[in-house]
Amino acid sequence: MASLAPGLDGDEWVTSAPVRLDELRGSVVLLVFFSAGCEASLLRLREVTAVAGAARGPVTVIGVHSPRRPFERNGGHLRSVLAQYQVDVPVLHDPDRLTWDRYNPEGWPATFVLDARGKVLGAHHGIGDAGLLAETVALALGSLPRERSEIPAPPASAPLPLPEGDLAFPTAVTLMTGGELVVADFGHRRLLIFELSADRRQATAAAEIDGLGHPQAVAVDDADGVYVVEPLEGTVSFLDLRSRTRQLLAADLVCPTSVAIDADGSVVVADSGADKLYRLINGGPHNIRMGCIAGSGLTGTADGPSGQADLAQPTGLARTEAGLVFCDAGSNNLRLLTDNGKVATITGSEMARPGLQDGPAHKALLQRPSDMAVLDDGSLVVADTGNNRLRRLAGRRLRTLGLSGLSRPMGVCALPDGHLAVADTGNNRIVIVDPDLQTAWPLALRGVLPPRDLADATVEPGAVLA
Repeated sequence: MASLAPGLDGDEWVTSAPVRLDELRGSVVLLVFFSAGCEASLLRLREVTAVAGAARGPVTVIGVHSPRRPFERNGGHLRSVLAQYQVDVPVLHDPDRLTWDRYNPEGWPATFVLDARGKVLGAHHGIGDAGLLAETVALALGSLPRERSEIPAPPASAPLPLPEGDLAFPTAVTLMTGGELVVADFGHRRLLIFELSADRRQATAAAEIDGLGHPQAVAVDDADGVYVVEPLEGTVSFLDLRSRTRQLLAADLVCPTSVAIDADGSVVVADSGADKLYRLINGGPHNIRMGCIAGSGLTGTADGPSGQADLAQPTGLARTEAGLVFCDAGSNNLRLLTDNGKVATITGSEMARPGLQDGPAHKALLQRPSDMAVLDDGSLVVADTGNNRLRRLAGRRLRTLGLSGLSRPMGVCALPDGHLAVADTGNNRIVIVDPDLQTAWPLALRGVLPPRDLADATVEPGAVLA
């Protein structure tokens, strides 16, 4: 017989007033245990909310934030992430994992289904099983009494507001052939193109591409064609700025988070949700080829032949002389896919042991790195998101740049003069960094238009871009 669901306990309710499970008797409840630093967890919240919205009966979704890494314990970090992803269900912040310990999930994310009597009907782990979850919900709703005198009102909740200003959680920066800077303005669901001043102090808006889903990463080819990945929509698109059209290249990825142009002109996509890297060849609307080039599909850190190696939420790709280096965010490492098809781990972190430790690469520790840029001398600068730092890998040694004040930096690119442009995501700004002098300043933006109403429809494939 199913057991009565334990109560909910934690530090604070972030997007709603406190919620008690005994007040929800008569409704099916979906408890989603998630961590704010994990794209799969955030995708799961949207997935579960969609299942609840399609259900034929009363279903309530509650998020329980159970930190996986030290930086996720910070309530300010959680609020920033919830605002970025516009999470609109009640969320309990449980930094000490009090509720987690009561339910004992197998990992992140985990979804527990509670029936109308408040008993645990079952649990689903991971993502991508919306159909199966919907069946479980239907089963739970089918057990409701046919005549119900009272159905509890769903707890009121609202997404945290987007920040005021020109940018809302920028996640990526990259350069066009003429030196213009492309910024993925994630929260406003658009790309912005800027002309940089010679002193790198100001940037003037030159173009805007809106109507997108949630653009997280971009790459630009030699003809200024723009590739963009949207993790929440699971898509990879090609934007032709000359014809002002959008071509949908892939629409069934789990959670793509990064894209890069390889040396041969092909496109490499990191699918964090599938734990795989893909190569995409865009030969035109009727000649698109895509195949897996690394990842067994299992989450882990096992190195070896690319098809047998286990990856852990790969993102942040960079082409180097040794091969493709990528941020393995789930394992807190930098890893390498060699041109002869082998995966090797560069740094020394473990899934359960992130950190901020410099030194020889094989002993150095990171905390959920997101992106990297290759400098002219061949060294790599890494956006170490969980540590709110930039790290530099050179000569097989990792060191931390002496800069502070960043918040969740998710994107970095190298400028032609040796400076860096950094998407300082949590601070809603772009920062210019001199990695040699280790100085930095915020980029002053000029001429940015207010975002359009985000309720407007997303641009359809083939449609003319705004």
